[in-house]
Amino acid sequence: VLDSSESPSLPVSVIADIAAGTYPAVVNILLGLRKAERTGQGEHIQVSMAHNLQVLSYGYFATHQAGGGWPKAGAELLTGGSPRYQIYATSDGRHIACAALEQKFWTRLVEIVGLDPKYHSDEGQETAVIAALREVIVEHPSGHWRDVLDGEDVCAVVVSSWDEAVAAGLVVTDGPAHVTEPRGDQRSFATLPSPLSSGLRRPDEVAPYPSLADLPPNPWV
Repeated sequence: VLDSSESPSLPVSVIADIAAGTYPAVVNILLGLRKAERTGQGEHIQVSMAHNLQVLSYGYFATHQAGGGWPKAGAELLTGGSPRYQIYATSDGRHIACAALEQKFWTRLVEIVGLDPKYHSDEGQETAVIAALREVIVEHPSGHWRDVLDGEDVCAVVVSSWDEAVAAGLVVTDGPAHVTEPRGDQRSFATLPSPLSSGLRRPDEVAPYPSLADLPPNPWV
């Protein structure tokens, strides 16, 4: 992944491990168990993070197959070439994340930020529209834009800090499910939020996490 200056950027998480490792493994294991129930046959499951990452670039593979080449940093719809999918700086050093790809979102965004109506269509003038919107956004602080965008269905928001996200309830640091040490004191720690639907999870409780000391000498053999 390259930024607009053609330089690699560090992602905020271990994307390959989670999106191309853990989740494909879970899906394949569940399907393998289902197959075993129906046919009585097991399945050898292989999970390749390098290959599974290709799923995240589905559009670019389709473009390449159609003869359009590989994506270019700062030139494609999702790589910085569109004003509709962009990050804009505010006057106080904060940022607005914009993903107003659909026309209804973009039209309304142009209206509420005070951009020239001629930019309702950005086709063929993407660079000019990006520059114009940058000039408008950087004129005011993030608080102003938060008020402007609040309640509007435009797919654009002020990027929150971790503390702001916690205060708004978007990030949960102390959920109802807790774990304790297997043989330690009774101090408990909140577990990570689960992506499972509530109906598929066990009731929230405090329970000890598994002890590695209870494993056999060669648990993976």
